Amino acid sequence: MVRLEEVLADLAAAVAESTPVADAVRIDRIARLEKLRAATAALQAAESIRFAQSQVAEQLAADVHPDTIGRGIAEQIGLACRISPFMAARRLSTARALWFELPDTYAQLSTGELSERVAETVVAETRHLDTERRRQVDEQLVAAGIRKMGLKAAASYARKAAYEADREGYMRRGRTERKHRRVGVRAAPDTMAILTGYLPVEQGIACYAALRQHADSAVASGDGRTRDQIMADTLVERVTGQAAAGDVNVELQLMMPLDALINSKNRSAAVIPGYGPLPGDLAWEIMVSSKGAKWWRRLFTGPSSSAGSGPIVGGDPSAATSMAG
Repeated sequence: MVRLEEVLADLAAAVAESTPVADAVRIDRIARLEKLRAATAALQAAESIRFAQSQVAEQLAADVHPDTIGRGIAEQIGLACRISPFMAARRLSTARALWFELPDTYAQLSTGELSERVAETVVAETRHLDTERRRQVDEQLVAAGIRKMGLKAAASYARKAAYEADREGYMRRGRTERKHRRVGVRAAPDTMAILTGYLPVEQGIACYAALRQHADSAVASGDGRTRDQIMADTLVERVTGQAAAGDVNVELQLMMPLDALINSKNRSAAVIPGYGPLPGDLAWEIMVSSKGAKWWRRLFTGPSSSAGSGPIVGGDPSAATSMAG
């Protein structure tokens, strides 16, 4: 612990250092810091494994029911890493694979020769293999010089090696994974959102090819939008069935003082379910420009200690006050 605190202090001091140095020195530092990042990931994986082993041993000694052995481990790691228990469990699973079944890959990670992303990719691409075959692929990857490959090349080589090691298992995993196809959305900076589709490879490529072909035709016919803009707009139009992407009906659940709804100079942030905060002015603009119907769904007011109307409140903060358009 003392050593780690000293390392953290040294890094903080290095950040604050203003002594002029040559650019070649800075590039060398960047390369070394990248190796340090990988080595830190390896150490964190080792600590996670040892913590899990210790927790399981304590639970066994305490005669914990077999069905609950291991419970709480991911939650504690998640708190330490400031991530969700789900993400912590995934990290722990990756750490176990590296520690027990991919020792050569882990060794390169611990010395900083292999990046954390490449190591995670090796884990993902070999997860259908049993321990013996996984270790064989592990040795093969290291012998092939995976540490010198970029992420895309490393993933491709690992995928091919894993397929050759157990073709039937690879196909079986693929058929099982297709049951998990799904669509997701998450917030992105600058009032944007990232819509993703986790699809069978042929479907994913077919969707992209169709959008690309349509965009190429539109550009050739003189459409002033960029190819990426056309593809994005076409995706929205085909999924929603609307004539134009901007006509999408959006429900905005607004939590703001009442005067913010009628005073253009004081519009507080709105909230879009599944996205989060949205600037009040932009929320108002979306509602006004939408061609769909607009209505109030709920309106609750509370007392205010200051002049003017009180804040709009409701029993369910996520659905208290809404405008739809």
